[in-house]
Amino acid sequence: MKRKIIRVITECEACLENGKLSYSDILVNFNVGKSLKEQWGLKSLAKVIRDLGFESCRMSDGKMGFYWNEKLLSKHQKRFLINAKVKTQETLEENALPLISLGV
Repeated sequence: MKRKIIRVITECEACLENGKLSYSDILVNFNVGKSLKEQWGLKSLAKVIRDLGFESCRMSDGKMGFYWNEKLLSKHQKRFLINAKVKTQETLEENALPLISLGV
């Protein structure tokens, strides 16, 4: 699951807000295509992201998120063999993970 979480974080770089990513944005994209029974909750996902070394913070809208850490993300991308440039819509469609942003 950590590999998929890192992949979703990589794909959600476009959702960055002042160097922060919302746990909600990651959660929505992580749960795409999962049945209700398989879907993760916000607390579970946030715990894994924190366990990966990302630092939690408060977003401007009051929701919880984490600070974008390029160095840490690159480390995990290498660890899980994830292409760092997974940003095009074509690539997202191939991976069946449409980018969904809950930002304003």
